[in-house]
Amino acid sequence: MYHYLFTILKEISMKNKLLIFVLPMLVLAFVSCKDEVEDPGSSVITPEIKVEVTNITDSGADISLRKLEGLIATYKIVTGYLVSDVTGGADNENELKALVEENGATVTVPYSGKATGLQPDSEYISVAVGYGASGNPVCLDYVVFTTKELAGTVSNENSAGELNESVW
Repeated sequence: MYHYLFTILKEISMKNKLLIFVLPMLVLAFVSCKDEVEDPGSSVITPEIKVEVTNITDSGADISLRKLEGLIATYKIVTGYLVSDVTGGADNENELKALVEENGATVTVPYSGKATGLQPDSEYISVAVGYGASGNPVCLDYVVFTTKELAGTVSNENSAGELNESVW
C-alpha cells in the first residue's frame, strides 16, 4: 500500500515539475505571439497634406499648404485652376496628379500664396501633391472653391436688376 501511495506521489511530483517548466514556456509563447498579431500598419505613418483656401474674392483667394504628417520630400501645387478645364473631373485623383505634374509649381511647406486674376462667380480648384524620396506621389489634397460675384453686375432674382451705366 505504501508502495502504491509512494508511486502516486512520485507521479504527482513529476507532473508538478513538468508544469513548473512548461507553464512559463507556454506563457512566453502566448505573449510573443500576441506581439506578432498586432496590426502591422499601426506603426506606419501615412503622409498627409492639407490645402486651405481663404479670403475668396471675385478675382482671387489666399491659398495655403501644410504638412500634417509623414515623410514627404517635395511638394507641388496648382492654385486657381478652372474646374471646367479638369478633363476627368475634380474628384479624379489620377487626373489631379497629372494636372499638378504638368502645371504645378514646386514649393516649400508651409506654403502661403495668392491665386489672382480669377474670373468672378467661377468654380476653381487648388491641388497639391506630396512626393516621396523616390519621386513618386505619396499624398494629394485639393479644395474646390467658387469666386464671389462681381458686385452690381449680376442679379440673383432672374431680372435685369439695377444696371449701373458706368459698369457697361
